[in-house]
Amino acid sequence: MGFPNPWLLPSKQEWAQQRDNVAAAIAKLEALGVEASGNVLATRNPSKRIAAEAARLGCSAIVMAADAPRHQFFAGMFWSQEPYRVKRRTGLPVHLVLEQ
Repeated sequence: MGFPNPWLLPSKQEWAQQRDNVAAAIAKLEALGVEASGNVLATRNPSKRIAAEAARLGCSAIVMAADAPRHQFFAGMFWSQEPYRVKRRTGLPVHLVLEQ
């Protein structure tokens, strides 16, 4: 269930797709006149790692794609709710872009 599984590591194509997604998001922000940078990370605790990277890089804000928030008791167990954990964890403004 929550055990590490080496067979579930992302493939080179999946890493490339994520880097392409980040590059596209950066291009859109820069087209709007916003200075932006991005990175693709692998970690077991995404909200903690994202907050630490933002602090290390001196970011003034974080922009993340997000699913609609869930308000059920078990919502915290879903990976789709990770952007909301980042928003609670960091002291920076976190702008969530809801996917449609």
